[in-house]
Amino acid sequence: MAFGAMSPTTFTGLNENEMSVNTEDRSLYNKRTFNWWRLIGWLFAPLFVYFLSAGPVAMLDGRGFLRITTCEAVIAFYKPFSWAYDRTALHMPLGMYLHLWSSNQYDQDGDRNGEETHAPTD
Repeated sequence: MAFGAMSPTTFTGLNENEMSVNTEDRSLYNKRTFNWWRLIGWLFAPLFVYFLSAGPVAMLDGRGFLRITTCEAVIAFYKPFSWAYDRTALHMPLGMYLHLWSSNQYDQDGDRNGEETHAPTD
């Protein structure tokens, strides 16, 4: 080999046979199967964030910074949350979560405290 010309094994320290095995391993690594759990996670992430966003809205309504009854866009946006709270088995967990944010509107069992409650399940 001439001075200045380098073989591929100069940097890797591997001979030709070891390099071919190494490239085969990399090609198998690149041919991974599709990760279904990652797809499912990314599909449910917006739904999870949507349900988590109801807590701060309930707090803002409870403190008087946001009046849910006069804001039609907020009412429309949280209609699915309202349905899940009122008509599914998620009533207690969602209500307990809302209690963490707005304890004056929701009791510790997840039920509403009186009729003055609007947010975000009206």
